Amino acid sequence: MPKGSVDDERASYTLYSNDQLTDASEYQHLVLTQKNGTPIVLSALGNVIEGVENTRLAGWANNKPAVLLIVFKQPDANVIETVDRIKAALPQAEKWIPPSVEDFAHQRPHHDDPVLGRGSAISLLLSVSLVVMVIFLFLRRFWPTFIASVTVPLSLAGTFAVMYCAATASIIFADGGDGLGRLRRG
Repeated sequence: MPKGSVDDERASYTLYSNDQLTDASEYQHLVLTQKNGTPIVLSALGNVIEGVENTRLAGWANNKPAVLLIVFKQPDANVIETVDRIKAALPQAEKWIPPSVEDFAHQRPHHDDPVLGRGSAISLLLSVSLVVMVIFLFLRRFWPTFIASVTVPLSLAGTFAVMYCAATASIIFADGGDGLGRLRRG
């Protein structure tokens, strides 16, 4: 695990350690190299201070500096339960945040957001176009390409018609596939 870095205007060097040093002051006497039999210690090159691991990284939200907590989905995780547990923990976490911090919890866009639906529609149209182009490039014949350009959209339209009758198409299409987790809630 990286423990810190030595930085200047032109270069940055990452420090690694075996976890025997636990405090920044213990790193002051860390021997980096030897020149003419004389050890060169870290404190001879600069100040050793406690700080964040990387000062060149920053989080931003709405063009303001932010601390971001990003949660990734695990393959076997139940997304709905995870989101519900995070939302339940937010009020407790907000108690620890200073009053000067604004917009503590950013909400994920609601599934009725038209921008999400538009992005999914564009992706679907691009996918159908790519399928038709690949068929034409491989077969180099008009009629098979024409048949595919008609049948692929018709089969997708039929699928969405069946899903609409089951009242699920709008959730799945608007969320770009993320709505499938909502369907498992039951």
